[in-house]
Amino acid sequence: MSHHLLQVENLCFAYPGQAPALDKVSFTLHHGESVAVVGGNGAGKSTLLQLLNGFLVPTQGQIRVGELRVERRTLPQLRRTLGFVFQNPDDQLFMPTVFEDVAFGPLNLGVSTQDIDRVVMRALEQVGAASLAARAPWELSGGQKRAVAIAGVLAMQPDILILDEPSDALDPAARRRLIGLLQCFEHTKLIATHDLDLVLDVCSRVIVLSQGRVIANARPLELFCDDALLAQASLERPLSMQPRASISRATHPLPVRATE
Repeated sequence: MSHHLLQVENLCFAYPGQAPALDKVSFTLHHGESVAVVGGNGAGKSTLLQLLNGFLVPTQGQIRVGELRVERRTLPQLRRTLGFVFQNPDDQLFMPTVFEDVAFGPLNLGVSTQDIDRVVMRALEQVGAASLAARAPWELSGGQKRAVAIAGVLAMQPDILILDEPSDALDPAARRRLIGLLQCFEHTKLIATHDLDLVLDVCSRVIVLSQGRVIANARPLELFCDDALLAQASLERPLSMQPRASISRATHPLPVRATE
């Protein structure tokens, strides 16, 4: 695996007729790091990922992966380095079988038909989904779809995994399996998420966005112990760090009347 760095420098973007969605965003992702991007709704997380993916073009600033600048002409090369896992796995699963879905990316990158079986099965084994190879994607559970979508990206052997809300809509068991997978992957990871407990379990650093700006770049525990910063970013502490009484009140509200 090569020692690519992801470098974002003074990145700005505005949708037509709107205030800036991103304003002078800068950060660096080092080889082997697992970094979260967090923030309330409208903070700019989705726009940032679309810029990283080349779906949008910045109005100012640049993104570099190693020596390559992210722009239209470099996207074919960058597809070998950046692996994107979308928030909704159905956006990535469109072939008749799981095997064909996972094979689609590497075949388009030039993997030979002689090698494709090995590449696909290795990726499925990495996510514990080898037994699903012959299944139709639409028959799978949400957790299984997520695992297969990740396998489809792993099969292209990227250096950097970029995941958009990977735990979204997963039941507790599927979420625990996902966290276990992410902890095992050696890839450099950038994870945009609202799941702050996942951040605590998986990430070594957190980039906090608020109104399109980076307001913090810190270790998870430093962020989650800073109540003023959490409030500024419209975030709350992870459930695992909240007092039991607070969690109990949120889950079981007190009655309005003593007889209730």
